Amino acid sequence: MGEDRAQQGTAKRDGRTTQTRAHILREAERLYYRGGYGGVNLQEIADTLGLTKAALFHHFRSKQDLFCAMLLEMLRQRQQPLEAAIGAASGTAERLRAIMRVMAAFPFFDPMKFQADEHGKLSPEQQRTVEQAFAMCIQQPIARTLAEGVERGDLRPHRPTLGVMYFLTLVMMLPSPGHPNLRLASGADLDTHIDELLAFFLHGLAGE
Repeated sequence: MGEDRAQQGTAKRDGRTTQTRAHILREAERLYYRGGYGGVNLQEIADTLGLTKAALFHHFRSKQDLFCAMLLEMLRQRQQPLEAAIGAASGTAERLRAIMRVMAAFPFFDPMKFQADEHGKLSPEQQRTVEQAFAMCIQQPIARTLAEGVERGDLRPHRPTLGVMYFLTLVMMLPSPGHPNLRLASGADLDTHIDELLAFFLHGLAGE
């Protein structure tokens, strides 16, 4: 019995369980939302999870590797509900509204700030991997929805890249947890906010 407890304690400190990697990624993501790349402190992660630094380095060779894995997991978490919401909605406007609802539920992430301030923290190979993941998890579902909207006659033909970029710019204005604009961080009146942003996207501000 005592030996079993000792082995369990060693396993906890060693951190070589299948769940430990997921716990590390979640904690890294929490710190990232709080303070960006600089806020992802390996010692704080280890202390919070009751691990040694050696246990962290068993799963991730460096802070850079942890940061890359965290970004990939963060994008994957968004992709699954995004695809599900699109599949459950009918009509272009409803699908775009569903995308906005999903994105508003996740903590605020500014891809332009990431590109300017944190993209360079990754190796060239990691940069390509994250860019491909962002395209697959976020951009492609939006691009597909817009393309289907053009086919339906709901949207006028447009350059796909510009359409996706414009839509993502509006997504950054959604009320979401951790938004730097405190009014938007509250998430108040989400439906009205989404409707107004969607009207901007579909109709612009021009009069009849």
